[in-house]
Amino acid sequence: MMVTLLEQIMGKIFDKAPFGSNLQVNFSKKKKLIKASISIKSAAGPFFCSAAGEDILEVAQHLSIKMLDRLEKWKTERFESSESDQSADETPPSGSTLAS
Repeated sequence: MMVTLLEQIMGKIFDKAPFGSNLQVNFSKKKKLIKASISIKSAAGPFFCSAAGEDILEVAQHLSIKMLDRLEKWKTERFESSESDQSADETPPSGSTLAS
């Protein structure tokens, strides 16, 4: 069951990643401490985050939250930038008039 839950968590991240992304996830354990990192490489740029703790599911969920927040921020900035570029194209230069 744990593998399935981890697959679901990582699948959710991969679904939100930019098109054509490569996703790499690493988990390591030393004594009781579990360290995890996730790296996404895409044409839109790299995304990276890490988390640590003693429970693998809590670490995976924390990692997921951090990465999904980063991806959401990227999408928001991307679309805000795209919308401002379009509105700039539609705004006539100052001092000009539109003929009817």
